[in-house]
Amino acid sequence: MKPILFVAALLSAGLFTACLAMPILAATPPANQTKAFPNADGPFSAALVLVGEASLAEFKKPADQGLQLTLIKTASPGDKIAAKVLFMGFALDEGFGNVTYDIRVLRPDGQVYGTKSKADHKGLLGFKGATMNATNIFNNAATLVLDFEATDPEGVYKIEVVVHDTIGNHHIPLSAEVTLKH
Repeated sequence: MKPILFVAALLSAGLFTACLAMPILAATPPANQTKAFPNADGPFSAALVLVGEASLAEFKKPADQGLQLTLIKTASPGDKIAAKVLFMGFALDEGFGNVTYDIRVLRPDGQVYGTKSKADHKGLLGFKGATMNATNIFNNAATLVLDFEATDPEGVYKIEVVVHDTIGNHHIPLSAEVTLKH
């Protein structure tokens, strides 16, 4: 597997649906104490979803159309899996927010995945800039895409993420797994 890092301005707010097990979230901002995702630190909440590379186009749709995502649990050599971090409720400083995240991929043997460039990245861009409503749902601007190869060992690959609301000093650990089968 070759980890590939794509950096693009992918910002999404509004309806979110997934075909496999994600809840539908309203386009209107939640009440102050409501958390959109079960993983939270104070008002800041987040989720990690693994989707096929083709599903990245869903994040470019207008907010009023919502997202239709198929979550990935298994993969085969040649598959490209994108790790999307969804978050909301980050703190603002004079209307500006700053969310970063660290991500690493562990092989079935527990070692950090990768040969030339290890899939262990820190300080990747989640969101940085002005927003009128940090309670909308946002997604990571820098997206890690895993490209499984025939030489990669079969088994469970674990993706570990820590999302940081740098202004609010909130941090959320997340993880997801994908099983590679030949």
